[in-house]
Amino acid sequence: MNKTIWALMPLCAALTMGLGACSERLSLAPAGEGSKNAAADPVASEAEAPADLQVATLPETPAVDDASRLEYETMEERYMADTGAQWGVQATTGSSVGDNVAAQVVSDPERSPMNATGPANGNTWRNLHDAEGLDWLTVTYAQPVHATEVRVVLRGQVGPRAITRLDAIDETGQPHTLWAGDVGDPPEWRGDRTWFIRKFERTPFKVASVRVVFANKVVPGVKLVDAVQVVGRPG
Repeated sequence: MNKTIWALMPLCAALTMGLGACSERLSLAPAGEGSKNAAADPVASEAEAPADLQVATLPETPAVDDASRLEYETMEERYMADTGAQWGVQATTGSSVGDNVAAQVVSDPERSPMNATGPANGNTWRNLHDAEGLDWLTVTYAQPVHATEVRVVLRGQVGPRAITRLDAIDETGQPHTLWAGDVGDPPEWRGDRTWFIRKFERTPFKVASVRVVFANKVVPGVKLVDAVQVVGRPG
């Protein structure tokens, strides 16, 4: 038996050296070869993914310098104090989705359109549906005017991208489209509110109300309107 053991020892030594060499070659393998093995395990692949790829789809809030914040504050103060502009005194809401809008408004005070009347003060109207159909907010003013500009004040940065149309309602109740299209405005990061502004030629008719239309499928989620301001003169 001793002769057998002594005869096997060179073979064991050779195997040991071979395994050591294999281990060394694996530890020095290029990163590309290692990633092929990791791809077979989804958990491992996700864990080993570079951090920049994992967060690539998440929105990032850019740094805002003091000069930009001051510029925003000055702009907002100018709009708030504009003597040629009016804030709404009455408001209604509607939807293309066939449910009971009145019941929603009663059951959820945040959806009351009256929240969007008066100046921007943080009290907001919330859209009726997050991801389906069209919702709209119609704001009426104390004095009809020949309008040249509409300013929709929203909380946050998401809501403006869902606005697809602005309508003017004249004194007879007839709607006229002031603007329609895709919003290409960059997100507003300088302050808590976004001022969605559209200017146009002086309307030949007097604008009694402004209707803001949201396409919920374009940008799903909550849209919060603080106020809607119309700029114009009665004569």
